[in-house]
Amino acid sequence: MESAHRASTDPGAVHSEQYHDIGFVSVDVDRVAPVAQAYGIRAMPTFIFFKHGEKSDDLMGTSKAGLEGKVKTLAS
Repeated sequence: MESAHRASTDPGAVHSEQYHDIGFVSVDVDRVAPVAQAYGIRAMPTFIFFKHGEKSDDLMGTSKAGLEGKVKTLAS
């Protein structure tokens, strides 16, 4: 992933310092294809949100506003 693209879509780059109780993980689905299959990832990037160990939401694409909204919801 190119660094400019990563900076705009990597939630850890934007939110990890702001939300201390939320973990951010990046998975290379080309290298770990079973993860993509298990969670039905069909587009890149796809953000999957978990709460208490269960999938609670997802977001496909690079909408910064959409990502920020979902992270705020998860944090509340």
